[in-house]
Amino acid sequence: MASQNLVSGVLTDETLNTALAGIQSLTDSLDFLISLSPDERKRLAKLRG
Repeated sequence: MASQNLVSGVLTDETLNTALAGIQSLTDSLDFLISLSPDERKRLAKLRG
């Protein structure tokens, strides 16, 4: 079964930079978010049961 690409688009440098700036702005605004180490992620996955 062949797949067909139904989406096409162009991502310009300006658009990419605007999107990255928006992501950075969100990250800066949500200063309560923390990064977890790989070991912490493994422990949390085990708690799910």
